[in-house]
Amino acid sequence: MTDFHVVAHEDDWQLFENTDIHQTLAKGRPTLFIFTTAGDAGLDIDFWHAREEGAKESVRVLLGLGREERFHNMTVTGSSSHSIAVWSYGNTTSYFLRLPDGNWGGLGFPAYRNQSTKKLHKGHIKTISAVDKSTTYQGWQDIILTLNDIIHRSCTEFNHLYAPDYDRVLNPGDHSDHSETGDAVNAILELSPIFDVTWFVGEDVVNRPKNLDQNQYALKRRVFMAYNDKVQTLSGHCTICEAPLTYEAYLNRAYSRTQMRSSTS
Repeated sequence: MTDFHVVAHEDDWQLFENTDIHQTLAKGRPTLFIFTTAGDAGLDIDFWHAREEGAKESVRVLLGLGREERFHNMTVTGSSSHSIAVWSYGNTTSYFLRLPDGNWGGLGFPAYRNQSTKKLHKGHIKTISAVDKSTTYQGWQDIILTLNDIIHRSCTEFNHLYAPDYDRVLNPGDHSDHSETGDAVNAILELSPIFDVTWFVGEDVVNRPKNLDQNQYALKRRVFMAYNDKVQTLSGHCTICEAPLTYEAYLNRAYSRTQMRSSTS
């Protein structure tokens, strides 16, 4: 079985997913992380590169140090070919698409020409370029097909997808990048409905009761703080310091729904 975690930002799975991921990773299950945006917040390479390194550090903390590690670029095909940064560590592989952060409402940031996946999806822009100028996507369908290609390269007989819930009623008020990533994964399921999928709630968890026990909270916090500390070391930015009470609320909660779609055919 292979797990696929398709998220918008480099700290999303640590903050919003259930702690089941920590157990499956530790047991050696093949796991792919796909980060659709750079999570740049309109800042330069020093910040978004630090976020990538933070995501890697979370994986290292879970798996332990000393695993085989490799970083390279891979050509992936959507409607056209794209060069994507790939990092592998132990039984995990992480793909960084480095699309521009869309800002909360999808308006984007001036530093990256106010591009966003929301604008692309709605047809307000025709193309979107990675923040490192490594590639340009020719429309929303190109994003979907690229993600589809990445996922199907590693499919096994049984596969489980994890993604932000695309349903704006069940997952209200989420960051635009989260919602658009969920939309893209939902479109992939329409192309290939052979996956079990867990849709997780994002920002709205702060409006819901705590539902993790102390052990789950401690594990989730340890993995997130590995990310936080690495980002702070490399960029000077402390993520949890932005809103300590909000981040503590994230770490005490995890809400999701699962749809079983596995097929042995």
